[in-house]
Amino acid sequence: MEPLTPEEQSTITRYLTRPPRGRLDYFSGYTAYIVPSFLFALYGVWKTDFVAVAFAYVALLIMIVYIIFYQASSSGIFYSAIKKLAENNVRKGFVTLDQYRALIKEPARHSMSRTKKVNCS
Repeated sequence: MEPLTPEEQSTITRYLTRPPRGRLDYFSGYTAYIVPSFLFALYGVWKTDFVAVAFAYVALLIMIVYIIFYQASSSGIFYSAIKKLAENNVRKGFVTLDQYRALIKEPARHSMSRTKKVNCS
């Protein structure tokens, strides 16, 4: 098996040690970025200041672009690590090659909010 890079190890460790987040938690995490721009835009509309509204829009646009690029890079690292781990499971015989191919081709049909807790004891 090709060893995991430090970035991949860090991503997997972060994912496995962090408890699942709910929708409200995600929303509240972005509130600190969205609310100031939104209030600044409301102020611009109230005072009919086009520059304030444009500034708030550009700030939100920059934030959205940053979030998209950050999540895209994180998902690439995560996918790479999961692929290496799955290939290792095929080599060790835990998963057949056909099961592995089906898993790679099949998109995920679940979300974090519907995952079941597993009792490991």
